[in-house]
Amino acid sequence: MSLSNILQVERTYLGSPFVQPVERTYYAPLIRLLENLGITAIQEVKPSEDGMYIDILFEYHESSYVLEVKIGDSPRDFLKAIAQAYGYALKKGTNNIIVIRYPPDARKRGRISQINEIALDRTCESIFLTKEWGEYVELSPKESLTNLKAKIDNELLAAENIELVSHVLRISIRVLSRMLTKLYTKEDLQSLFEYLTKDFTLFQGLSSSKKNLDTQIVDLLSYILVNQIIFLFLFSRKKPEALSENARSMRELHNLEELESYFLEIRSINFKPIFDIEVIKKIPPDAKILDVINDIIQCLPRLRIEDIKHDLFGRLIGYSLPEDTRKILASYYTQGTSAELLAQLAITNGNESVWDLACGSGTILLSAYNKKMDLCTPYGELTKKESCELHKRFLEEELTGTDIMPFACHLSGLTLSAQNLDVSTNFIRIANKNSLELYNLPVEVKEAYSEISSAVDRIRQAQKTLSYFGQKRKEPTNTPSHSFKLDKVKTVLINPPFTRADRVPELLKKDFQKEELLKICGKRVSLWGSFLVLADKVLFNGGTLGAIIPINFLRGRDTLKIREFLLN
Repeated sequence: MSLSNILQVERTYLGSPFVQPVERTYYAPLIRLLENLGITAIQEVKPSEDGMYIDILFEYHESSYVLEVKIGDSPRDFLKAIAQAYGYALKKGTNNIIVIRYPPDARKRGRISQINEIALDRTCESIFLTKEWGEYVELSPKESLTNLKAKIDNELLAAENIELVSHVLRISIRVLSRMLTKLYTKEDLQSLFEYLTKDFTLFQGLSSSKKNLDTQIVDLLSYILVNQIIFLFLFSRKKPEALSENARSMRELHNLEELESYFLEIRSINFKPIFDIEVIKKIPPDAKILDVINDIIQCLPRLRIEDIKHDLFGRLIGYSLPEDTRKILASYYTQGTSAELLAQLAITNGNESVWDLACGSGTILLSAYNKKMDLCTPYGELTKKESCELHKRFLEEELTGTDIMPFACHLSGLTLSAQNLDVSTNFIRIANKNSLELYNLPVEVKEAYSEISSAVDRIRQAQKTLSYFGQKRKEPTNTPSHSFKLDKVKTVLINPPFTRADRVPELLKKDFQKEELLKICGKRVSLWGSFLVLADKVLFNGGTLGAIIPINFLRGRDTLKIREFLLN
């Protein structure tokens, strides 16, 4: 390079200096944007004497808004920012919080003009939890803040947004999962995976992915724990008088034993299907994990979970469990509209007995519950007593679910229990069974739950801290599970597995390719054919089958035998 070129580079550098941006660098451009929109804003406001500062506080139409700015891609930072912003908002007397997270490359050195452009025009992940807008978006700050102003000007009110809630919960699950993965031995994770999924060989064989399964099993543990926290939160809002002051207020935890004691409180009321899996007993007193759980608890009030009334847990499973884990576990989620259509078409009487032979997350059973409830309420609202009696009758007598995967049984129990928090649920007709083995009825089966908890109890931690040994740990409080009789029903509703017969592992073919069923549906059809033959066998004469089936049921040689059987 010539001397003149060197001098030219130096002049360019001195004329427009490069800067290393940090989060605070973006405050000023954002404030200028807000002011250009006619919004009054100020940066770095101290809400209390704890030494922390609100990144940006702005006011518009007599309402205040807390805006937190982050850079990076760490889910932990996003979750922390939501909890932190909510804490600041409470101190400022507002419920309106916003978190804008710039991508990691927003930290790259650049000229001032480039930094200002990034501040306003770079696509960011943002969460808006305000009275006008509740949504997770991927927009530039200029677009998202302009949209917020328009919503405020038009006096809009935020609608329930299950996707937003699920996004935050998915972040929570992944953060917990990453931390917990380091705490367990590979052998223990394999053991638990085999129990929760019934058979490791089966789900590895049926899965389209061959990834390492350690992350997925800890995702399940994290998911169960987050569900239990949510259920406790909902119950504390619905029936605060049933809990101690600490449990219903869900203040910041000082140790995990506090949360364990809250779970024991609600478990003593029953709700065994939710709290019988005592995951909390297997988490060591780690300060970082405690911080994450506190962040989750702090976020829940602002997510307005208690306002989401329709199919809460059934829909959350469709979004909250990380996608790669759902795929690997074959934990398929039936779309709510499909389940509702089946229930609407098939169920004609509020007293009908209904069986889902592959209940999964419980979405179809929930649609059956809602349809039966509608049929039992032809003339308007039920009294509280009538609603509780119907809930108890449906769960203990008329709705049945079976699934080969214990984790799916947990989800179905959770979904159904949550439909009426005024009723203490201690028994649900959910059994952990391969339904294809149940073609000789009647048969006595065990309720699904306590065995899962026993499997969790067997897990050891890879490392234990000194403080762990210094704490008194409560002994497992599992109780024997109920047994109940499976017999023929009036209605079968099912979204059967569509796995091809050639993908069933050799060691498991005897369990899934029953000769009694194959001679009717043929050996060329996928597993759904066997389930439809089974459904016919467990129905009363004149019963109704509602099933999600592939279009090739109507054509082709592979489905000829099952097609002729059902149509005849």
